[in-house]
Amino acid sequence: PDLTPGTLPLWARGGGPRTGVGNMATGLAGVIGSVDFSLSAGIIMATGCASRFPMIPMGLGLLLCAFLPGFVSFLSSVPDPVLGALLLYVMVSQLSSGLAFLVEKKAVFDFETGVVVGLPIMLALVAVYLPRELVMTFPATIRPVLGNGFVLGTVAALVLEHLVFGRRKRDFPGPGAAGKGGNRGKSGENGENGAC
Repeated sequence: PDLTPGTLPLWARGGGPRTGVGNMATGLAGVIGSVDFSLSAGIIMATGCASRFPMIPMGLGLLLCAFLPGFVSFLSSVPDPVLGALLLYVMVSQLSSGLAFLVEKKAVFDFETGVVVGLPIMLALVAVYLPRELVMTFPATIRPVLGNGFVLGTVAALVLEHLVFGRRKRDFPGPGAAGKGGNRGKSGENGENGAC
């Protein structure tokens, strides 16, 4: 499936903003909000199915589980190695889809773009394995960021992309333009200019 943002239908492109507005509203109300499932891209790439209609029977199944505590207990009894193997497959698919997207768009073409991709991944992995005792010593205002691998990685990527390296306009080669330019600060000389 083509997951390029420009080719997605309107309902898919609007999912992010709607989720953000919903989360702000639920935050003000002091309740748990809806979140995007970060593994969705990997599942889509692994199954080849990007349709939203399978979500209907899945939602009905989850609703039915609320009235079948025995079935929930059965699901809870699935051995950890089985769950780990399933999660490993999904995570590998997630990583594979991300790498495939980077290669397709030629998004990593020099040291700085490599840092923008690599450093947030490393920081996120470190945050995931931080001892909880250490995380609890962080100030409460920054604990949700430093103690959450997903949030820390996202913030690091945004800071690197727009603040650290954002002062220089980048020259993305783009698909099919290998060997044309690819250096920061050389807009207009070679390759195609791309906005980030």
